[in-house]
This record gives sequence, structure tokens and C-alpha cells, in this order.
Amino acid sequence: MRLFRLLKRVRCPATFLLQNEDDSSDNVKDSLVYYIALKNAGVPVEMHLYAQGGGDRLSLDNLQSLCRACHLIKTAEDHRK
Repeated sequence: MRLFRLLKRVRCPATFLLQNEDDSSDNVKDSLVYYIALKNAGVPVEMHLYAQGGGDRLSLDNLQSLCRACHLIKTAEDHRK
């Protein structure tokens, strides 16, 4: 609950979360708690989870492509409203 109050108070910017479920350094449950706190605070947030990481799956090129694709989808959805 403290995280929710903090996020409301500091006016957190729109957030993009990307994580592998098999990440050994950061538990995916922590990212889920953060995602929920952002949503509850009214912060625009998008989360993408991959079952497995490694290789070049999360390379900068792939991340940029994912961001462009998400932006195009969101823009199309906004025009339909």
C-alpha cells in the first residue's frame, strides 16, 4: 500500500515494463506488484512478460521494434474510439 501512495504523490510517468519470467536477478512477482501499484495509481503502464530470456530476445533492436509495434496498435485503437 505504501508503494501505491508514493506513486500517487510523485506523479510517476507512463511506464513500460519488460521482463523474463526466468530472470534470476529480479523476481517477476516484484514486477507484477509494481505493475498493479502503477495501475491503481492511475499511471499509464504496459507490461510484457517472456517465459524465457537469453540470447538476443531482449536486444535493443527487438525492444525498439516492440515499442514501435505497441505504439501503432495503441494509435489504431485510439482512432477507433
